[in-house]
Amino acid sequence: MTIPYKLDLHVPINVITSFKISDYDVYARRFIESWVKFWPKNIRLTVYYDGGKLPKDIIKEKNITYVSLDKNT
Repeated sequence: MTIPYKLDLHVPINVITSFKISDYDVYARRFIESWVKFWPKNIRLTVYYDGGKLPKDIIKEKNITYVSLDKNT
């Protein structure tokens, strides 16, 4: 199968996702682990989260940004 267009990789790409802290161990941890393993390092991931503080063992990578949606964090 051929793609009728070319993806311009000179334009920054940012993927956005979100989760509640209570769902981190349910699915978010696996999603982030998969992101690190399979996605190119030049594509950014912005993670919006709410419901508390990030776990101490949160995955940290240069191309991942975490943004709290809680008012007091």
